[in-house]
Amino acid sequence: MILNRIHLKPFGGLSDTSLDFNPNLNVIQGPNEAGKSTIFNAIFKALFVQTNLRMKVFEKEIKNYIPIGGDICRVFLHMRQNGEEIELNRSWGSTSGSELKLKNGALLTDEETIFQNLDNLLPAKEGTFRTVLMTYQSQLPETVKNIKLDSLQSLGDILNKAILETDGVSIDLLRQLVVNKYTEQFGRWDRSMQKPEGNKGVNDQWTRGAGGILKAYYEKEEQRVAFEEAISYEEDYDKLNKRLQSIEESIEKSDKFITDNKSLFNSISTRKVLEAQIESTATKFKTYEEVNNVWPVFERDLKKLKNDVPALEKRLKDLKAEHNQAEAFEKSKNLLERFKRVESKKKIMDQLQQELLKTKKLTEEEYEELNKIDSDMKRLESQLSAGKLSVIFKSKKSMEIGVQSDIDETKKRKVQPGKPIEIKAGGRIKLEHSDWSLNVVSGDEDIEKLETLYIKSQESFNNLIKKHKVKTLIEAEKSYKIYYDKLQEFKRAESNFEEELGQDSYKELDKQVKELGQIKQGRELGAIIKESSDKEHEIKDVKNKIGDIENKIESYIKEYENKESLFLKVAKTMDKKVCYQNELKILPELPKDIKNPDEFAVQYENIKEESVNLKTQKTDCKYEIADLHEREPVATAQELERATNEAKEVFELEIKRGEHLQVIKEKVEELVSTFDNSGSQDLQKDMEAIISYITKKKYKKIQMKDNMPVGFLRKDDNLIPYELLSTGTKDVLGLALRLAMAKYFLQNANGFFIMDDPLVDMDPERQKMAVDIIKKFAEDKQTIVFTCHPTHAKMLDNNPILL
Repeated sequence: MILNRIHLKPFGGLSDTSLDFNPNLNVIQGPNEAGKSTIFNAIFKALFVQTNLRMKVFEKEIKNYIPIGGDICRVFLHMRQNGEEIELNRSWGSTSGSELKLKNGALLTDEETIFQNLDNLLPAKEGTFRTVLMTYQSQLPETVKNIKLDSLQSLGDILNKAILETDGVSIDLLRQLVVNKYTEQFGRWDRSMQKPEGNKGVNDQWTRGAGGILKAYYEKEEQRVAFEEAISYEEDYDKLNKRLQSIEESIEKSDKFITDNKSLFNSISTRKVLEAQIESTATKFKTYEEVNNVWPVFERDLKKLKNDVPALEKRLKDLKAEHNQAEAFEKSKNLLERFKRVESKKKIMDQLQQELLKTKKLTEEEYEELNKIDSDMKRLESQLSAGKLSVIFKSKKSMEIGVQSDIDETKKRKVQPGKPIEIKAGGRIKLEHSDWSLNVVSGDEDIEKLETLYIKSQESFNNLIKKHKVKTLIEAEKSYKIYYDKLQEFKRAESNFEEELGQDSYKELDKQVKELGQIKQGRELGAIIKESSDKEHEIKDVKNKIGDIENKIESYIKEYENKESLFLKVAKTMDKKVCYQNELKILPELPKDIKNPDEFAVQYENIKEESVNLKTQKTDCKYEIADLHEREPVATAQELERATNEAKEVFELEIKRGEHLQVIKEKVEELVSTFDNSGSQDLQKDMEAIISYITKKKYKKIQMKDNMPVGFLRKDDNLIPYELLSTGTKDVLGLALRLAMAKYFLQNANGFFIMDDPLVDMDPERQKMAVDIIKKFAEDKQTIVFTCHPTHAKMLDNNPILL
């Protein structure tokens, strides 16, 4: 099949463009952006891209070819097969669709049928066109990498074709038929899992590519589901009918009980009302009678309580005066007691101050100065010792330190105040504490300098000893401690004295005591406070009682007006009670079997309510039956069970058929594999002839692997790997490989070969030779070349198609 004409209306940047093609060489020349790539892509999309695309595929394949502001793109492709015209029309976008007009006049519009016919008309598959028969210039250097697996398989089929066909029987065709049958049988069926691919069950079935086994499986599963639904339907229908019958029986029983006992229930209800009214009037009568009795008592009590209040309030006033007098006495008494405590603490403080003045004074700073000089002297003595270290450590408080002498392990030692420890070592002493560390190392210092420092320190120490009138450091430490203890004792006494005084001065306190004079003592303050508190509570209780009685009397007046009106209410209430009792006497007696009328009334009301609920349930049940009828199966469960078993048998037969096809496929593949793949030698020879001609015999041979070239052999038989070839040489190899493969793909069929700028990366000499080969190829097969270079177009054709 070759191309006659293409019409784009619109497609990409071309709104209405037509091109006619001849059966041999067609050269289409135009500058960049003139539409060459658009025409190239229009041919490919028309042949291989369907129109009913999912959104993601549409955006990837077609969206860029719909003109800006438009909503559709169209391609009309006219072709010729064995002299007969064929027309393929495609449209994508708001109005999508396909039409294929065959040579016999038949018109096809179904996408799948159109692709099946195109597959028979075209000489090769989509992958072969993409990698071999329709190539961009930029794809030439990458030819070896871009040839797809399906192209190689198709190529291998063609190369073997001459060998595998004998006596009119094509083994290759037989293999393809077997593979097709195998694919049709096992399409979308996972043989290892014995399930549909992707585990897609009946609710998510494969629509395209489903084989015989999968279709039988889906039919079996659909019948099984239908059978299970029928069983479920019949079970649900039986349950609902039984439930409806039970509800109707219960309604009948309830309604009979209600009808039979209606008058009895009304009599019980009337009796309950009268009994409640009798009880209510009895309660009111009791209340009225109680109020009538207590009202005069409240009035009498109120009068007495009001008379008691003045005497109680006078006594409380007298108690307050007595309280003030007792409080003044307590205050004077407390002042005297406090002054006695202050005076006692003052005597202790004065005595300790005298003792402190008599004690030899040696302060902490003075003792620390002596101690430091003594430490310096001992340090100097240690340094003056040849190769020996000695450390004396003293502490003012108890602590635990780590001691390491030379390289010995660190040992823990406790140090007490006033009990120094001495550490000796040869060259290093290290002391460690949680808050500090000390490292002592012997060194080579000037001895004379050390001695001078030692004598100076010794003189300072002796001067201080004389100054403080002590003989030794120990005696100085003892004097310091005695003085320190006396000083601390005095400070504590002084602090106690000042704490007792507080904000007052001793003179002011002494003056206040002298001004007190004679103090008269009465009753204890506690007794007075208790009696005052009791009297206040007594007055409060009396007033609360007065308030309560007044509120009660006020409420009686508000409700009954006066005692006479209350008396009349008592009489009227008694009359009502008698009337209700008379009405109760004339009611009919209850049956003897009803021992508890209240329980019977509750039972009657419950049965009445239950009857209403049952009728609602009956209505709901009928609705459920009506809803169930909507999913009534098309056949009975028995019929569907038989259909399920039949579908299961068909599925098992399809499985066996697939197993048989597997055996046949393996045998045919075994037969095909026995034939020699000698056709690839002819492909290699054709490529070598083209390459030798274009390169002027610089490269004569090609090294092949799996029907694909991997490198060139130079005249000196050195192999140049494909990866090391220059871009121009790769173009030569790509052109040679594509022309040679195209020759085999198209040798027994009408077809076309399309290239885009095949000469652009070749030098002028190789361009001329490549032109000769392309022209030679176009003598037998339709060839279409796109180029943006006028010189290249002229080399190929003096009258190119201009865009």
